[in-house]
Amino acid sequence: MKPSIIVWDLETVPDLGGFAAANDLVGKSDVEVREAIGDKFPKHIYHSIVCIGALIAHWEPDHWAVDAVGAPHVGERTDRGLTAAPENPNLSPAPASPTRVFISMMVKP
Repeated sequence: MKPSIIVWDLETVPDLGGFAAANDLVGKSDVEVREAIGDKFPKHIYHSIVCIGALIAHWEPDHWAVDAVGAPHVGERTDRGLTAAPENPNLSPAPASPTRVFISMMVKP
């Protein structure tokens, strides 16, 4: 069996409604809730998933060959729908001969 890899990348946005509910800010405007969050990175529980990127590849003798790639997002289904359907990740076959794959992932403290 060839060595394989699956790469996941979750993209999120602050869940203003969830943060407001947990911090007695219900009824406040989005601007007021954002001000309460401040410049800090909110805890993960106060985020909504907007996109899940996935890449599946296997190792050839001298390079990684991409088998499938996809990025289902909330434009296609709800954030709950993104995480509720792992058996159908909506990945597309990779192009016949990719020369380079770049995955970007930002991590904030």
